Amino acid sequence: MRFATPVTLLAAISGTCAMVIQRDNPLAKCINSVTSSLNKLDVATKSFNGDIQPVVEAADNVIATIQHGQMVTDSTPSISLFSAAALLQPVQILDNRAKVLFVDVKGRVLDVQKAKKCHVIRAKLSTLNFVGHKLIDTILNKISSGFARNIARPFTDDIKGLLAKSLDLFEGARCIDAY
Repeated sequence: MRFATPVTLLAAISGTCAMVIQRDNPLAKCINSVTSSLNKLDVATKSFNGDIQPVVEAADNVIATIQHGQMVTDSTPSISLFSAAALLQPVQILDNRAKVLFVDVKGRVLDVQKAKKCHVIRAKLSTLNFVGHKLIDTILNKISSGFARNIARPFTDDIKGLLAKSLDLFEGARCIDAY
C-alpha cells in the first residue's frame, strides 16, 4: 500500500506532463530508440534460420543505439522529478519489450547451438550486458529525486536481470557450439 501512493502520484505527474516533455526529452527519445532497436533484434531472433548475420547486425544496432544513448545521457543535466515522470512510460515499454525478447531468445538457444554460434551470441550479449548496465546506472544516477529513483529502480533492476539471464542462457557450459 505504501508503494501504491507514490506510483499513483508519479503516474498522475507523468500523465500531466508526458505529452509536452516526451517529444522534447532527449532521454525519452533515447529510450524509445533502444526499444525500437530491440524490436528489430526480436524480429531477427524469431527469423533465425542458422544464418547468424542478421542477428549480429541487429545486436550491433542495439549496442550502437545504447552507446548513442550513453553519449546523450552523459551530456544531460540532472533529471528532475518532473522530467523523470516523463521517462516512466518509455521505460515501462522498454521493460515489456525486453521481456518479450528474452522469451524469444530463450526459445532459440538450441537453434544457436545447432548452428554452432554460441560464442558469437555470447560475445554480443556480453557487450549488450556491459553497455546496458552502464546506461541504466548513468540514467538512475542522473535522477535527482530519490522518490523518482525509487519508482524507476524496479524497472531498471528488471531490465538488468533480463540482460544477465540472457547472458546466462549462452554461458559456456549451457550453450556449446559442438552440439
